[in-house]
Amino acid sequence: MSHNPASSPRRASSPAQGSTGASVLKKIATTIGVIFMALVIAAIAIFWFIGDHTDFGRDRVVWKVQACGVGLVLVAGLLIACAFAYLGVWRAKRDVDIERYNQRSFAIVVLCVTALFVGFQSISRGLPAFRDLKEGTTTVTVTSCSFQQMPRSNPKTRADRAPDNGWDNYFTMTLADGTKRLTVIETDHADDIASRGGLTGVLYEACARRSGSASMTVEVYPHTWSIVKASID
Repeated sequence: MSHNPASSPRRASSPAQGSTGASVLKKIATTIGVIFMALVIAAIAIFWFIGDHTDFGRDRVVWKVQACGVGLVLVAGLLIACAFAYLGVWRAKRDVDIERYNQRSFAIVVLCVTALFVGFQSISRGLPAFRDLKEGTTTVTVTSCSFQQMPRSNPKTRADRAPDNGWDNYFTMTLADGTKRLTVIETDHADDIASRGGLTGVLYEACARRSGSASMTVEVYPHTWSIVKASID
């Protein structure tokens, strides 16, 4: 009889310890999931950034298509996670677990909003690129163009100092049908754009040195406006 009272507390403490351990594991798994999702989203953002800053040609179009594909894979993963979160909401409601119900409901909102954002960005950037790869390039005539240079300053940079984030160089081109198209090229320093060769050199010659009066013949992927070739007429 004396053995049972001594052993009873030890048996009673086991479920509490198991519950605490499961709770810790759930928190660790949730943290790992959040970190993983953040890393994936950051990777896609970097992918988009590289694609947007590949200035010309087929490489720029391919980057956008690849970024779209990666984004849609992430959306699929987020939707699967939403389904599991919904199951968690259903179970919490069944068990009348208000705390877990609120946690799972919040997770569903975050996951769905993230999926909508990533999906919209992927499709809006990817569809024009897919069309360009399918349809190929076209040749257009640029009747006039203008050049503008703007600093990409950090908000904390003083006005009397050179911008610490480089420069954006805007080439605004007017086509024969009157439509306007924009190409933006980033440089580290203001004078870098004038010394570049290749397509950048052609654009700068026509739009800046000749004050936009020179017409050009441009081979371009029209939907993403990715220039492949350009020559001054």
